[in-house]
Amino acid sequence: MIIQNAVKVTCTKKPVYLVSTHSHDFQSMEMPNGKMVAVDGGRSYIRRCFTTHLDGYEEWNLDTMKSDFNECVAKLLWGTRGKNGDEPLTYVLLYDCNVAHLKAILDTQPQIKDTIYERVIQHLLYLKRLFAIKTKPVRRIKKNILKKL
Repeated sequence: MIIQNAVKVTCTKKPVYLVSTHSHDFQSMEMPNGKMVAVDGGRSYIRRCFTTHLDGYEEWNLDTMKSDFNECVAKLLWGTRGKNGDEPLTYVLLYDCNVAHLKAILDTQPQIKDTIYERVIQHLLYLKRLFAIKTKPVRRIKKNILKKL
């Protein structure tokens, strides 16, 4: 079963995540080099569309059969519209969210109960409490996790 259908566009100044959340949810983006990349299919199927052979992106999919828990911790994305809800929808790594944001997700999003999202958030909160860490140490742990993948 597909958990996440996404690509990470790496040829921009800041990585951009392009995510398809449901069937026929075609999301596209023009990259700085003028080429197009698109994702489609949500949790039903995975489809990619390109204008030509494409560099500058990474597959960012998660699947219950192929992805282990550490990969989910390192790659799981969350859609956010900012603290006040008035910004455009962007996707961020749950790994990079601060403790307050993670707690707010658990408190305000009942639909994630008993899902991989809840388990990953609980794990991240545990790590952040255990190590009392901020962004830089978390990124070091994340790099170690990604090296093992």
